[in-house]
Amino acid sequence: HCTVRNSVLHTFNTQENLHKIEGVITIKPGGDDSVTTRNILVSTTFLELKGEEKVMVSIDDITDIRNAEALMRESEQQHRVIFENSPIGLVHLDETGKIEQFNEKVMEIFSEGEERFSGFRTLDTLENSELKEAIKTAINGEKNVFEGEYTTLLGKKRMHD
Repeated sequence: HCTVRNSVLHTFNTQENLHKIEGVITIKPGGDDSVTTRNILVSTTFLELKGEEKVMVSIDDITDIRNAEALMRESEQQHRVIFENSPIGLVHLDETGKIEQFNEKVMEIFSEGEERFSGFRTLDTLENSELKEAIKTAINGEKNVFEGEYTTLLGKKRMHD
């Protein structure tokens, strides 16, 4: 199942150019028995030169990219587990202050349903100016603490820290 060989044969047989076919190649680099596996993208182009059919092959090594993607997926999974199972309420805001993510603890703390939090525009909707300022500070990447009275979104519950 050699991606390079199969791609070249396909292009010879069909005269169809292939673009970035992903595969894996095993390389035996030296005189020892070590073997290296690399992730690759193969592209082929059918050519006719001086009456002869030829195939030009391009191979891009994407091993580092695939390894980085795997590490990113692992990191995202760890973040998701911590975020979802945190004993404290966590909210993720976009740069405009719109709620993009929140955990169940937030809904429990504020006695609100998911539909009220999803997409909520904090900076446009909240009336408490100190809380708005704390949110702006957080969006700018600065550490801060908000301590004060807050009325939940539907006004059902007054809270104070």
